[in-house]
Amino acid sequence: MKSTTIMVAVGALAVASVLAACSDEKAAATASPVAQASEPAQRQAAAPTQSRSAAGKGESGKAGQGDCDLLSAAELEAAFDGRLSFGRMSGRGPRGRGCTVVLGGDVEGQLIMQAGNRAAFETRKQSYSGQSSVRMEPVDLGVEAYRVNDYQIIVDAGDDRSLSLGLQVFFLGDSAPITAGEGAAGVEALTRQALARLTASASE
Repeated sequence: MKSTTIMVAVGALAVASVLAACSDEKAAATASPVAQASEPAQRQAAAPTQSRSAAGKGESGKAGQGDCDLLSAAELEAAFDGRLSFGRMSGRGPRGRGCTVVLGGDVEGQLIMQAGNRAAFETRKQSYSGQSSVRMEPVDLGVEAYRVNDYQIIVDAGDDRSLSLGLQVFFLGDSAPITAGEGAAGVEALTRQALARLTASASE
């Protein structure tokens, strides 16, 4: 039986890079979207430029691990009721350098999280709002926040801090590991947890 690559959710990754990782070229060619968030960050490979002070006033990721200290492996899996497994959290440098977590098991994808300053939030907000293919929905988080095409949330956390968190999932076969609703709910739960930790670290 021919396998099929189905896109469940798109957060902050380029679709082509994930499809290229598939060994079945025919499967990649027939990819069908279940729920797609057309992440505009694909057009901005690099995150918005941040001032040195805005990356974190007196704060840094633990042991130079970027923003990976904002969430734990247990929190990642709990957000999706254990239906997604996650590999090593990868981040380098101080706060604001981001954190990438590759999905494990038979699922392809990543979760990408990045702290920043207010300017980074405004850059994303203006970029997204200017694209007709992007849906933005207000979310009750921080000073101002939006859900972007379901599977990414951007937040102005106040005090010149911001956060962006997005999920992308691909799988081979007939059954999605999570539904579109579960994916969106998990992303929001993780954003709330990371935001609380980011805010707490600011006062330390």
